[in-house]
Amino acid sequence: MGTLFRYKQWVTVPEAAGFIRGIVGDPVSQADVIRLAIDGHLVLSVNLVNGASAHLGTVVPFSELSKTEVPIPGREHELMTLHDGHILDRNVDVIREDTPFVRFDEKVSHVGGVWDLPMIASERIDAVSWPPE
Repeated sequence: MGTLFRYKQWVTVPEAAGFIRGIVGDPVSQADVIRLAIDGHLVLSVNLVNGASAHLGTVVPFSELSKTEVPIPGREHELMTLHDGHILDRNVDVIREDTPFVRFDEKVSHVGGVWDLPMIASERIDAVSWPPE
């Protein structure tokens, strides 16, 4: 990559693939760039040129979630634990005290501009299906 590259605030996925290829000397595909982002080695960002509606949130460790025991509907003698008012998916892998969770705001906000994707929720799924057909 030329000198201009270091002055860019962000690059496209194809440009990132070319840049990484220049550093490692091996072929790097756009899919490799996405995989590196999913695995936490790169930051993917999105430029919301026209804006979007979003529930903003804060990443907190599992240990900070509030826990409430409530009866299971139809089985009142059994209790389930709500975490910040939500049921955890039974298919969740092992959860440790430091496992990150997103505590979402109640209100919907309008956002625009460049946003980094934390790659801890549905954006991971969206990235796997990139590029869109």
